[in-house]
Amino acid sequence: MSHGAANPLPEQEEDAAVVESKVVAVAELMKTARHPVVFTGAGVSTSAGIPDFRGPNGQWTLLDQGRVAELKPWGERGKLPSPTLGHILIKKMVDSGLVKFVITQNVDGLHLMSGIPYDKLAELHGSKYKLYCSKCGAGYAPPPFSDPPNLAEMPHMACFKPGVDDPDDFGVFGELIGVGFGQNLPRSELELATHHSKLSDLVIVLGSSLQVTPACNLVEYSFATNGGHLVIVNLQPTPFDSVAHTVIRCRTDHFMQRLSSLLGITP
Repeated sequence: MSHGAANPLPEQEEDAAVVESKVVAVAELMKTARHPVVFTGAGVSTSAGIPDFRGPNGQWTLLDQGRVAELKPWGERGKLPSPTLGHILIKKMVDSGLVKFVITQNVDGLHLMSGIPYDKLAELHGSKYKLYCSKCGAGYAPPPFSDPPNLAEMPHMACFKPGVDDPDDFGVFGELIGVGFGQNLPRSELELATHHSKLSDLVIVLGSSLQVTPACNLVEYSFATNGGHLVIVNLQPTPFDSVAHTVIRCRTDHFMQRLSSLLGITP
């Protein structure tokens, strides 16, 4: 199966002075926004050693070329990738109230590892560290990065309705590490992400190609419904560039470092 990434668009980095002027403008938007939301894709985790998907050395790019992306040791005790500077600064902005909610397409768990609370984060494509009920879609998150409890295939009785449901009609927990094309997103994550997207008047996209639906459609609420702004920080063009208030071609860690500095936030 081709993912359309065999010939990826080239990555571009704008001149430092151009990037700085744009980051200053975004900082001003942050100061007046009522409900800023950050939306992250694979590009926010590349500096942790996790390849993106559509970049020159992305997982889908190499797969479509008959090659395999190299990953750092993954899932072995003591060898998990660590949150990047970008992850840490996003968490600081959540703590300060500057960012109200984080939506991610990533399953790597690095936002959770950075310390973002479960109720401030939607992992749209599943998570390495969550289990979901097969019936109601409710998520269960064990203590971050501990050995997960033995809940797989265990019944979730909380979604059973006595007198309504068949006695055997209850959901079971199952691990959902990633959502493939054509599969439904975890219901609880999508509902939470949609709720905050509908409230947003500023969405900052970090490291996403914005090509995977329905996740990418969430960014439209900020400008199409709420009269707000869309900011995209990505090294490659996206389908939403033409409707974005600001498009910045730079690495997400650099953007977050400069934005945080302008807003008085330190790692």
